[in-house]
Amino acid sequence: MARSRFFAEKFDECKKYVEDGLKKYPSSAKLLDLKGKCVDELAREQDTIRQITLINQGKDDEKMKVYRALRANKIKLGKVVHHLPQIVDQSISLDKKGKLHFPVLILYDEFMQTDFIQDWCEDQTLQQQLRPLFNEQAPWD
Repeated sequence: MARSRFFAEKFDECKKYVEDGLKKYPSSAKLLDLKGKCVDELAREQDTIRQITLINQGKDDEKMKVYRALRANKIKLGKVVHHLPQIVDQSISLDKKGKLHFPVLILYDEFMQTDFIQDWCEDQTLQQQLRPLFNEQAPWD
């Protein structure tokens, strides 16, 4: 919001200078053109801000749905103990049926290996998720 306030102030300042100039030179084509550009740009900036606000509200609504589902299932999240790269989607999500989907990191500390399951549905068992991981024998076995 600070950005929008900054741009609005600058557009208002530009508009004020143009209007002051038009008082002295009412038929100046350059000033009239500048005033039109200023008004158009301000309208475009306000439209962009509205769009960004709507997008952010949609994201907030999705986050609230996930939060409510976590609370309804009495799931408490702890603090982060292992950091993943930024390219990995680490968010908990809800599908259309209202099922939670979690990212899960499995650590094999003894062997300094990890497996990452990006989409673990809440109604899947540990066996269902781990079977594909252990279909092939691990290199250290």
